[in-house]
Amino acid sequence: MTHNKPLAEAARRHLLDPAASLKTLGQKALPRLDRAEGIYVVDENGHRLIDGPAGMWCTQVGYNRREIADAMAGQAMNLSYTSPWYMGNSPAIRLAETIARLTPGDLNRVFFTTGGSTAVDTALRFVEFRNNVR
Repeated sequence: MTHNKPLAEAARRHLLDPAASLKTLGQKALPRLDRAEGIYVVDENGHRLIDGPAGMWCTQVGYNRREIADAMAGQAMNLSYTSPWYMGNSPAIRLAETIARLTPGDLNRVFFTTGGSTAVDTALRFVEFRNNVR
């Protein structure tokens, strides 16, 4: 596998490295991943690496899983997105029911979010709501 210099140059010029020093910003590109399979990611030089943090904790089931891709594609063709603030949807209801059945005690309600910042924002709103009710 060859190093793609135009792609590396485009990355250096256009991608923001959130950990870069402002003094060195834009002087070099982050290492590039080109593909993944199972628990491995493959870098621009063909090196296979174990993805320990699982793509920042969002690919715990592994990469390149045909059954998951097929399920995602099928759902996207049926109903790709609904906001949890305005409507429910069948897959979310079924998953919430399963989670409620598996959790202990009276942990019977689930709220799904699209990411960490949304989860924090929602938690703050729920706390405010509870305090307003009290």
